[in-house]
Amino acid sequence: MIIASALFLLGTACAPAWNARAGTADFGRLPIGAKPTDLNIFVTSDCEQSVHGFDDCSAKDAEGREYAFFNGVLSKVSAKKAEATDHLALPANLMFGENINLSAQKVSRAFGVNLDRAPSPEGLTAYSSDFVLRSSAGVMYSIELSADKQENLVEIVGRTDF
Repeated sequence: MIIASALFLLGTACAPAWNARAGTADFGRLPIGAKPTDLNIFVTSDCEQSVHGFDDCSAKDAEGREYAFFNGVLSKVSAKKAEATDHLALPANLMFGENINLSAQKVSRAFGVNLDRAPSPEGLTAYSSDFVLRSSAGVMYSIELSADKQENLVEIVGRTDF
């Protein structure tokens, strides 16, 4: 299975729902916890419809966000600097390549969440929240930020715990 990760901002046909005051925030073209109904929104996908819906699969959209589905439900969306298009807009005015500490502050202010700083297994800086964000599908999820060796933001992930 292709590990799909990707995130934020929708293309021109859809707009992401980042409304911290309303208590919801969606990453990508589908909210976390949603079941895909139209695979045409993805440029690549290994998802296949069965009598039970979609099995575990992954997909990628035109802006470079990657999606992972578990038991037919979106469980992870991410975007990586190396794979995202130039016109991919990130939430909270984040920018790939900016200092990860600044990115964490922006996310904390924009969504009112606390991010914990921890080194990744490779010794790189990463921040993550608890499962405190709610998608428009009503599913709680966390946000994760990852840096390169220069402490610049290179990946953003939204994931649930199922």
